[in-house]
Amino acid sequence: MLMTPKAFIRLSAPIAVTALLASHSYAADSTINSQLQDQTGLAVTIYNGNLALVKDQRRLNIPKGEHDVAFMGVSGLIKPETALLRNTQDANAVKVLEQNFDFDLLSPQKLLEKSLGKTIKIARTNPATGKETLQNAEVLSTNNGVIVKIGDTLETNPTGRFIFDELPPNLRAQPTLTNTLSNKRSGAQTYELSYLTQGLNWQADYVAEITNSDTLDLASWVTLTNNSNTEYRDAKIQLIAGDVNQVQPKTRPLMMAARASNDFQESAPVEDLMEYKLYTLPRKTTLANAQTKQVSLFNASNVQSLQKLIFNASTISRYNKGQQPQSLKPTVELHITNSKKANLGLALPKGIVRVYQRDSQGNAQFVGEDSINHTAENDTLKLTLGKSFDVGAKRSQTAFNILEQNNRQTITYSTSYNVKFTNAKTEPVTVSYVESFSGEWELTQNSLKPQETAAYQATWQITIPAKGSTNLSFTAKVKQ
Repeated sequence: MLMTPKAFIRLSAPIAVTALLASHSYAADSTINSQLQDQTGLAVTIYNGNLALVKDQRRLNIPKGEHDVAFMGVSGLIKPETALLRNTQDANAVKVLEQNFDFDLLSPQKLLEKSLGKTIKIARTNPATGKETLQNAEVLSTNNGVIVKIGDTLETNPTGRFIFDELPPNLRAQPTLTNTLSNKRSGAQTYELSYLTQGLNWQADYVAEITNSDTLDLASWVTLTNNSNTEYRDAKIQLIAGDVNQVQPKTRPLMMAARASNDFQESAPVEDLMEYKLYTLPRKTTLANAQTKQVSLFNASNVQSLQKLIFNASTISRYNKGQQPQSLKPTVELHITNSKKANLGLALPKGIVRVYQRDSQGNAQFVGEDSINHTAENDTLKLTLGKSFDVGAKRSQTAFNILEQNNRQTITYSTSYNVKFTNAKTEPVTVSYVESFSGEWELTQNSLKPQETAAYQATWQITIPAKGSTNLSFTAKVKQ
């Protein structure tokens, strides 16, 4: 039978633990304790959205009959209602009757709080003689300090070592899930405890380096974050990309700040899982508590890309009469076709793409970033990087006439614009110019035919000569 030793804890500034409790003394004598060293296998599947599935296998010797089994070192943010315990050799060997999740963790302050109204001992040393004496003290309060009663006097924040005769119930050194179970098989068996937990997350990040005007190198890393109050050692890590629906309860706040480490690995294979994508990291890794870790997802070279300059003018509507001239700057966009033909063709999880380009001295310079959503093979990535410095336009309304009016509810009008494009570069550039319309529309006059039109939009491709300018004029008839 396991015996519970006394706990010796010094409370001063700062609080320090001067002796540790035995590892098997955190539960009643009848409880079978399982610690992390009992693990024989560990797999963690991490989802987008602060969710993970943990499969924790341990080798245990549980006698036949009804027993309490404490699984120490589970996630501190476990969803206990999702826990499932099974014998890996015999699915019918174990039946769980009851379970308890203990997350009130051992600390000097917690020991004092659990001792309210009880008598403990305080060991004090005479500085002159070095002799130590023990005094009985009743703990009256631990709120904003410690108040004890020694004999007929009250003392606040007494010095000395506080000695506790026993560990209070349900106070654990690690988060612990205790199962009351009925077991049909005796001897050493492998048991798997699976559960969902919060506190684990992952995200994808991308680094793109532009190599020339139409190619780039693209690398992807996944950042794993563990704030679940436990460690996952030598775990098989899998990642789910996709939006898995969850019923959102009120969550406990994460208490630990994360520290970072790098674990650069070879590319992770990907497979379909229902309507999601499953990535399996190629080797086992350890996720320490309060840690972030970067792992390589893939590297792709000479990916075909297309740089575009796109002007988006304000929407043309009935309220634009007398509109003041507008100075416009085009948005710099980088378009990447996610196809094998373009040297990519991968399932890309959502994340942030950061783009770099080398200057004339060979130094990589940051030129912009954008976020992407989950992107399937053969879809197109459109990255907005910023605004052009050398290219601009001035858009001026030259006419506005009401052609027909119906009780002020519906009007038909004609409006004309002139757009002057300028280019300060030493080479010509081609830009896309987009006009949007509020209502039914048609172009009645234009100096250049649009390349494409949509229900509420027309797009022109404009070539601007080096150190020069180009004009576009058009008239639109709009019913609104």
